[in-house]
Amino acid sequence: MRILALLPILADDALESETTRELARIATPNVEYTVRSLEAGPASIESEFDDRVASPYVLDQVVQAEREGFDAVFVSCMGDVATNAARELVRIPVVAPYQTCMAVASTLGDRFGVVTIMKSIVPVFLRKAREYGLSENLAGVSSINVPVLELDRRRTQVLEALVRESGRLIDEHHADSIILGCTGLVGMASTLQERVGVPVLDPTPVSVKFAELLVAARISHSRKAFHRPPSKLRKLADLPNLAGKSITLET
Repeated sequence: MRILALLPILADDALESETTRELARIATPNVEYTVRSLEAGPASIESEFDDRVASPYVLDQVVQAEREGFDAVFVSCMGDVATNAARELVRIPVVAPYQTCMAVASTLGDRFGVVTIMKSIVPVFLRKAREYGLSENLAGVSSINVPVLELDRRRTQVLEALVRESGRLIDEHHADSIILGCTGLVGMASTLQERVGVPVLDPTPVSVKFAELLVAARISHSRKAFHRPPSKLRKLADLPNLAGKSITLET
């Protein structure tokens, strides 16, 4: 089984290394993980605008992943960048981490809280919870106000901020589990869980293991929900797997 962890940003050595380390920790025999970043797109995703900038390049890489024989793709961003569109283009499972973590957290308790990076993206998490029909399960969304590209350098400060904001969601908003609201926080869930005393979901291992489950069970997204796009003129420069006069997709 081959799983692609696609970081929908320009290559960042620290984030790629942490992601690879976490995947090695959860690795099982006969499963191969590949971590890959974009060659064009945003340096980080901290807004809806960044999401839109990254989206065409994410779609291009998902199509390429299926052609290369990957069994599933995990798009490693809690904005669930282009995942619905990607599902229209390929047969293999495309796993959206926020959607997956909310679904899993809903089986672990009654109300989950989300701790993300920047205050400015809190509305994104609220909107997506409504989109997925899980807003009633969402106790609240808090932030630590540390940009993605500073997470590795400020790791000790980040952990303390996560403890503080998670505790506030638990004590004041009655959250009974916590979701890490950025894949850049990879590898911090175990320590945070010990500190706050409730389940803490790290989107990277949760999403990758869900991808493995889908592949093993031979389940993927429904074509009744994610129809193939019609072939038509679409000019997408510098995207080799999507560019051309038209995109003809196999049925």
